[in-house]
Amino acid sequence: MVRKHYVIAVLATLLFCLPRIASAGACEKYDGENCIRWLEAETTVKSFLGRPSGPLINGTITWDQNTFLASNDWNVLNAGFHYNVTTDGPFRDPCTTPGPCPGTGAAGENPIIFAGSVCGGGSFGNDVIAQTVNCYRLDNGGIVNAPVFFNQAIGWNAYDGNLMSGVTDIRRVILHEIGHVAGLAHPDDAGQNVFAIMNRRVSSIDRPQSDDAASMRFIYAGGSPPPPVATSGGGGCNMTPARHAPPLGLLSFVLLPLLLLARRRAEI
Repeated sequence: MVRKHYVIAVLATLLFCLPRIASAGACEKYDGENCIRWLEAETTVKSFLGRPSGPLINGTITWDQNTFLASNDWNVLNAGFHYNVTTDGPFRDPCTTPGPCPGTGAAGENPIIFAGSVCGGGSFGNDVIAQTVNCYRLDNGGIVNAPVFFNQAIGWNAYDGNLMSGVTDIRRVILHEIGHVAGLAHPDDAGQNVFAIMNRRVSSIDRPQSDDAASMRFIYAGGSPPPPVATSGGGGCNMTPARHAPPLGLLSFVLLPLLLLARRRAEI
């Protein structure tokens, strides 16, 4: 029987400042040294965001069109990783569908959905706009799945350029969250002062920047190593190991401290 160990990483915002580190990009690391990654250097995200009541500011008529646009923004970087996007197939709730990690659903499924909470873990709150949860193997950092939850109470729209007051652009937030799906983390949480879509706060940046591309290339195509991501500390929650049918075998789950992606209020 094969023994594999998995861990959940909830990617989001730290509430303190770190010393500046002169290095490009940041990734989530499974062993303090190596980045988590999709071993196949590609994955499929299933966009189940649906259709708004009317056309959006950028001319799209569904939320899911913005998932296609955001994925293409990453793909054209030719950074060694490829996103596939689909809106087809049955929706399987990541909160109730069994899988290797609790609350992430089946292996290989990365649904993007609107929700009132992250698998019943309380409401998002006024300043939490989205959250990605990564399930990955502890022995080699291979990502198993990564569902993305969007706060359904936010005033969403879709537009380019500077932030607008009173509406939140879903396209740039999708860009950020699917960066987490690939294993990217927040460079500003790693002490960097850089322009990046992967910074923890929503800003007027609406496309991947050179720092974002450097992070992706390091993980999937080689390049200068990004620094490790510091966490806010705390012992986490060690969950009781559960036995699954082969080939998963005995799984050990660890829930890291919950770090939330905070919303930056628009200032025009």
